[in-house]
Amino acid sequence: MNTLRRSTTLPLATLGLLVACAGNGPTPPPQGVTVSGSVRDRVAEPIGGATVLLGKSSVTSSSDGTFSIPGVVAPYDITVILSAQNTAVIYKGLTRSDPALLYPDVAAAERTATISGTVPPAASSVTVVLFVSSGRYAFGAGRADATTGQYAFTVRWHGSYDTDPGQLSLLRFRWTTDATGLPASYDGYASRPVTISAGGNFSSNDFAATDLTDPPEQSISGAIAVPASYTLNARQLYVIFGRGALYWEEKNASSNAFTYTVPAQAGVTFAVGAEAHDGSLRSSSFFKVISGNASNVGIPLTAAPQLALPANGASGVDATTPFNWSQGAGTGVNVVNVWPGNGNGPRYFVFTAAADANIPDLAAEGMGLPTGASYYWQIDRFFPVASVDAAAGESFRRLITDADRGDVGETISERFGFTTKAAAGAVAASATAPSAAAATEGQRRGLLMRAPILPGPR
Repeated sequence: MNTLRRSTTLPLATLGLLVACAGNGPTPPPQGVTVSGSVRDRVAEPIGGATVLLGKSSVTSSSDGTFSIPGVVAPYDITVILSAQNTAVIYKGLTRSDPALLYPDVAAAERTATISGTVPPAASSVTVVLFVSSGRYAFGAGRADATTGQYAFTVRWHGSYDTDPGQLSLLRFRWTTDATGLPASYDGYASRPVTISAGGNFSSNDFAATDLTDPPEQSISGAIAVPASYTLNARQLYVIFGRGALYWEEKNASSNAFTYTVPAQAGVTFAVGAEAHDGSLRSSSFFKVISGNASNVGIPLTAAPQLALPANGASGVDATTPFNWSQGAGTGVNVVNVWPGNGNGPRYFVFTAAADANIPDLAAEGMGLPTGASYYWQIDRFFPVASVDAAAGESFRRLITDADRGDVGETISERFGFTTKAAAGAVAASATAPSAAAATEGQRRGLLMRAPILPGPR
């Protein structure tokens, strides 16, 4: 009997542990965290008065674009209603407590200023003068007259600020004599601080010959990796001044290999971009920043997502309709871009790492899908972006906006059309696929902004 007792008797410490565990009861639900975020447009201007929806909570962003919602359990979905822009922006599956929610356009009114002056005339060279804001998004550029040296251009920006400091830079170069028309050599560079204000005319910004230095040349070279079934459509050279840049584009390049001549100038960096399309008008582009004098640079284009459902020309689409697609290549985040065919209905942007989504029912907020309306949709995929959390940060906004922020790619699916569900008792409108012209236009304009980039004058 003693042996039996020893095999069925628990040590006192173990028995106490069991009693303690039994007394705890069910695990309490998670208490959640406070989500404190902001709503801004693509040039970092805060958007006040936006409605932010998270679960059953609804708050309004303050004048500085900030908002706060307590008791949030991750992962969560969050929606921003921008009534003035007739747009809803949705992020799916966030876990971070400090999301920076992006309206992928500009919300503020445009402001302008004019800068003019003279540079040393150079009949055999091209002289470009450009203004790049130091901390915001005011940009402008102009080509000086080769005979008189006079130049004038308009600086433009969107925002609530009136005054903006920046750098006025001069770059002088000679073209190649072949069909590409790219810079072949550089013989002049200068830069000075200038502060502008809205509506101002800032004249007498003159550069003397003694202000110019002659930067030596260096080269950057490499090749573009084009996915199978894609054709290289264009490549670009960017000369970057802070957040802004000048660029030159080669259309229908005959080779995937490239070599560009660039100036070896402190404070100036470079980038090479490329874009390819396939036969279904899907596109792939990549923007790679290069410090200079680099060889064997790789530009990694990848295959774009392919749309599945709702099929092109579908009808009866509403908030219950599933949207799905194949992901395409590369680690990235998808933006489901949905917009009305006639420009009158609400627009939707859904950020997700998944390959499916739906348009949420936002009728109670005045942002529901209209009945019997024509719409389009496509997928914009950004890579390498690790997660939706990464896409809900200030660094993501700058990545797809600022010229100097690093490497980023964007792939764009084909464009499908659909018709929303008709009102009860109404005759449903026939759904039509987008026209070839509309589809082509859509593929050439994604969400990769790079707003500071200005075309190199010819």
